[in-house]
Amino acid sequence: MNSRLGRDFWIYRCGQIATALGYSASSIAVIWWILGEYQKMIYVSYVIVPPLIISALSQPLVAPLGDRFNKKRLLQYGLAIQFVSYLIVAVIFMVGEMNIAVLIAFEMLSTTGKIIFNSGSIGILPHLVSESKIPDGINITQRINSVMSILGGALGGSMVTFLGVANSFLFLSVCLLLAFLLCMMINYSTQSENSGVNVSTWMNDVKDGFKYTIQNPVVSGFFIYSLIIGIAFAPMTLAFPYIIKEINGLPPLFVGFLTTSMGGGVILGSLCLPYLKKIFDNKYIVYFSSTLFFLSLLMVGVYRHVMVLFIGQFIIGLSRNWINVTVDSLLMVNLPKELRTRVLSNLMFFAMINMPLAMIIFGGLMDALGVYNIFLVLSMLSFAGMLAIVSNKGVRGFLSAKPEEAMAMLSRD
Repeated sequence: MNSRLGRDFWIYRCGQIATALGYSASSIAVIWWILGEYQKMIYVSYVIVPPLIISALSQPLVAPLGDRFNKKRLLQYGLAIQFVSYLIVAVIFMVGEMNIAVLIAFEMLSTTGKIIFNSGSIGILPHLVSESKIPDGINITQRINSVMSILGGALGGSMVTFLGVANSFLFLSVCLLLAFLLCMMINYSTQSENSGVNVSTWMNDVKDGFKYTIQNPVVSGFFIYSLIIGIAFAPMTLAFPYIIKEINGLPPLFVGFLTTSMGGGVILGSLCLPYLKKIFDNKYIVYFSSTLFFLSLLMVGVYRHVMVLFIGQFIIGLSRNWINVTVDSLLMVNLPKELRTRVLSNLMFFAMINMPLAMIIFGGLMDALGVYNIFLVLSMLSFAGMLAIVSNKGVRGFLSAKPEEAMAMLSRD
């Protein structure tokens, strides 16, 4: 561990580790229960899509929370709502009264907690570490998340296989409670707060964030990329369990192994990235990682074997680490502080807004056309996203710019 990042960073990360393990178990449990009850991927969409719609639409609307209020309190409120929601879900599963309508209702309630939590977590890193340590913090965060996805994938698959759905949700509730208690221990720094942010009205904050996101040539370029990649990435949540269960007849443990495979790719990527950055310009790292993402989806669609699926997941993890750490660290360091949370939330919004529709459409098409043919379509979408980055002059210049030039390119002036 990098002790230079400080006590508060590691307390926050430990809380995230706990929730990541819990989410891994519950996400597999939800999909497995639905496939067991209804045998159709479209029903998985019915449970996953409504919370996604709420999250996507609310993302820019609640973003001013993170710029106006104490982020630590927002984290605590969000975790508390999720804890209550998932504890009730676990009890309902235990008494055998669960149905898809009830599950959807409580997923939407827990989504409220996740929205509040996200408004506090987006842009919190500058409050936990010094500005010079932000790239290290993001890279180490991705590495830790991947280790947790490996452990969580194996743990989640094992819990569903051997202990059942109810205990998976009970485990998530315990993890959320632990994260809440850890969050209380953080000594939150207000040095990066914008003291004048409360002067404007809430809707003016929302409009101001949208205006900046769309009008700044660099940020708008990343907005287009996020929009396309969000469409390409979303159906994979449905496709991988479908291939494991319906096509290959394998137990849920293998869904966990798939998560482990992607996590291994992210870990390798995070270990290699510091050395790559010493040799190659940021823009070439982004170009190469985007190409790898495209090729991994194409490979899965063409070769149609479960082992290729694991290899593809590994490459996806590798490529996503390189592009996410490179782009996220540059944006977090160089965005105007008073706009940081809103702009990052807007980029998440544009990545998420098409995900519910993509899940509904592709969920139905998987049953009708075959899941592997869908991967060919997704690879073409990722290729379009790659072209959107390569062809954007503003993005190319930003990725290669010196620190003072990069900050000037994101300036409001």
